[in-house]
Amino acid sequence: MAIAKINGPMLTANLLRHGVDLAVETDLLFFDVSASRIGIKNVAPTHPLHVTGGATVDTLTLLGDTLSSNTLNSDINLTPQGTGYVVSSRAKVVNLSANGIIYATTDGELTEDASLTFTVGSGLNATLATLGTLDFASNTITNAGNITITATGNDVIVNSLNILDLTQGSIPFIGAVGNVLESANLTWDSINNSLDVTGRSIIDDITIDGSAITTTSSPLTLTSPIAEVTQITGTTALSIPAGTTLQRPSVPVAADLRFNQDSLQLEYYDGTSWIVAGTDIQAISSDTFVGDNSTTVFNLSEAAADSANLLISINGVVQHAGVAYGVVGTVLTFTTAPAGTDTIDVRNITRSYSFDLLSDSGGATKVETVGNEVVLSTGSTSRVTVTANGILDLTNAETLRLPQYTTIETNALATPSDGDTVYVTDGDTGSPCLAVYDGTNWQKVLFDGVL
Repeated sequence: MAIAKINGPMLTANLLRHGVDLAVETDLLFFDVSASRIGIKNVAPTHPLHVTGGATVDTLTLLGDTLSSNTLNSDINLTPQGTGYVVSSRAKVVNLSANGIIYATTDGELTEDASLTFTVGSGLNATLATLGTLDFASNTITNAGNITITATGNDVIVNSLNILDLTQGSIPFIGAVGNVLESANLTWDSINNSLDVTGRSIIDDITIDGSAITTTSSPLTLTSPIAEVTQITGTTALSIPAGTTLQRPSVPVAADLRFNQDSLQLEYYDGTSWIVAGTDIQAISSDTFVGDNSTTVFNLSEAAADSANLLISINGVVQHAGVAYGVVGTVLTFTTAPAGTDTIDVRNITRSYSFDLLSDSGGATKVETVGNEVVLSTGSTSRVTVTANGILDLTNAETLRLPQYTTIETNALATPSDGDTVYVTDGDTGSPCLAVYDGTNWQKVLFDGVL
């Protein structure tokens, strides 16, 4: 039998019944019997135990959204059974920094380090890191052994490369095992923009070793641009190929130059034969023709400047230039055809030569023109100079040596000229003297004592 209300000392006025539910002090403790829920400070519990406000269980306090411990420095442990996990749909650790990466300490504590962070869009940032045996610190990768970077199917691209154990100015090269090496014999001079090589250099089949340039297969060729001159400078000499006559090139080409050790002469190839350099000083060419009573035009071996340059005789009789014949280049034309028995001898004055220097074979004694002067030198000293004003300068000559004659020989000179001077060994009194011709007689210049 249901009891609607119990009166007496067992019941108090604050115990109420609402149908099947039961409340103490209205909301201090509410039993929702139909929904099997209990509310503390809550008359409408939505969970089996619904507490409005804080709750303390042993040393733990649950207040609002906060679960805290009442014991100083104590831990709050959430421990699932068996292989279960503590599951949270969202987690936040409030004492960690934004972008920090958390890790576990030796006692299992979650913490972070400012040297290891993660930035969205930039990725992992590590001031110090170790991957395998590689150490990363302050833009430096170190390892006890080799460090290998491999890009499969692609290139390893380095924007800027600095190898610390290479010397400034050195040019690196690849060693036998693929390592980068350097040598003090191969450097780059950045100031003069020049490659400096010490020792031998090989370019194709040309070898440069010290001051020697050699080729192993083909001739060495120096080529300048068209209309330019290939220059070889120096102050001593230029050594050219030298060899015997039998050592001449088997297939020479025009302008080949060499020194013949058999003849001890400089020779060159003119396209047909070897010519000794400097020996052909021919100034007159010669042609001989035979008349036939009809031919008036003959071809000369060399061109003539005009008819006055030709000396022509027919059967020994010299012909009158410009009257008996004329010439244009190499074409000689006679006014009248020479007879069939006539022998025509032509001398063509074709060339003139001028020399600035005449010297002995050793080059020690020489006569040369210097400007408007003529200088006779021995060794490095100019001995006699004829100046532009016609003055004979003997300043550097050792002495002036005059012709020596007796008095009889002096008077017998056939064609003396005014000013001629000779040394007379006997004079008119038997003593030597100088004699100067005055245009009529030889006048004595007497000596007045010994120096």
